[in-house]
Amino acid sequence: GLEVRRRREDSGGERPASSQVARSRGGRASHLSEEQAFRNDVRDLPEELGADSERYVAMPVEEFGKAMMRGMGWREGKGVGRNAKEDVKVVEFLSRPDRLGLGARPKEPTSKPNWINKPGEDKSKRSKVLLAAAGDAGRVRHTRHLDEKMVEYKGPGVQEGKRMAVVGGKHEGLQCVVLRLLPRERGRSAYASVRLVASEEVVEVRCKELAEPGRSPSKGDKDKKGKPPRRSGGRSPPWLHSGLRVRVVDKHLGTGKAYLKKAVVVDVVEPHRCDVVLDEDGKRMNGVSQSCLETVVPKAKGTKLLVVKGGSRGRVCTLVKRMTSRGKATVHFLQDLSIAELSLDDVCEYTGQEEEDLVPAAGAGA
Repeated sequence: GLEVRRRREDSGGERPASSQVARSRGGRASHLSEEQAFRNDVRDLPEELGADSERYVAMPVEEFGKAMMRGMGWREGKGVGRNAKEDVKVVEFLSRPDRLGLGARPKEPTSKPNWINKPGEDKSKRSKVLLAAAGDAGRVRHTRHLDEKMVEYKGPGVQEGKRMAVVGGKHEGLQCVVLRLLPRERGRSAYASVRLVASEEVVEVRCKELAEPGRSPSKGDKDKKGKPPRRSGGRSPPWLHSGLRVRVVDKHLGTGKAYLKKAVVVDVVEPHRCDVVLDEDGKRMNGVSQSCLETVVPKAKGTKLLVVKGGSRGRVCTLVKRMTSRGKATVHFLQDLSIAELSLDDVCEYTGQEEEDLVPAAGAGA
C-alpha cells in the first residue's frame, strides 16, 4: 500500500539536521557514522607495545595462546568439546636420549681426576640426563604432564634419593626411596636406610636386596618364587586379646599403607580374627587375621605386658629388660612379684585396665 508522509509543519517543528542529511543522501550518513565510530575506537586503543617492550618480554608465550583460546570459548579447568565431562590433562611424550637404544639406560657420568676443561667449558654446567619420575610400579615412564618436573638420572646402583625396588628379605616386593647409605661395619653387609613408598615407614635393608624398579626377576629368583613357602604343621594357637598393641606385618593390608604400623586390638570377633585401630590416624580395620599381626614389646622399662602364650598365658606383668639379640625379655609379675624370662613372641604390650592382675585367656575354649 501507499505510505502517507506527514508534512514538516504537522510534525510540530523542523527535523534534525542529521535526519535531513539521511533523507537527502540516502544511507551515506549512517555509513559515515560507522566509519567515524571505528576511527574513534582505534584512537582510544592503548599504545601499541613493541617487541622490545618490558611488558612484552615479561609476558610468557603461553599466555598469548591462552588468550586466543579464551576468545574461542575455552575456560581453564573445564573440558573441551560438546560432551566433555572433565578436563583432560595434556600429556607430553618424552624422546629417548640421543643414540640410546631400546631397553638401554643412560651411562653414568664418570669423573676423571686429571680432566682438563676446554677453554670456556664449565664442568659443573655439563648437560644432565633428565627423565620422568618412576611410576607407581617403579617402571620407566615415557610421558609426563606439563606441570610435572623432570628428575635427574643418577645412574645404576644404590644412591641417595633414588627410588628402587626391594627384591629380597622380609620387605620383598615393595617400592622404596633410599634415604642414606649406612656406614659399613666390619664383617657386615652394606645397608641402606630406605622409606617404604606405601606405608612411609623407614627401615634398613641390605644394598644387595635393592634393584632397579621394574627389573625382571632372574632365573634364581623365579625358582625361589616358584616354590611354595614352608608352613608349620597346623594352625598357630590363638593369642589375640582386647587391649594388646600389635604391629601389622601384612604387606597388602589396607593397600599396603598399614604395613609396619602399630595398632590396638579393640575386639576379638573370632579366636584368629579381630578388629584393630591404628595408632597413627585412628582408622579402624575390621576382621584382621591373626597371621597379619605380630606382638610388640617396647624397650622402655616398666612397660605393662600381657603373656599371650605358654603356661603363664593371660597374666599381666611389667618389662624389666628386653634382650633383642637373644629374643628374650625379663618380666616382673605383679601378683606374686616373681621374675621370669620369656620369649619376645610370648608377651605383648598391654593397654588394658591396670587393676586387672589376672586376665582370662582369649579363646580358651578353642
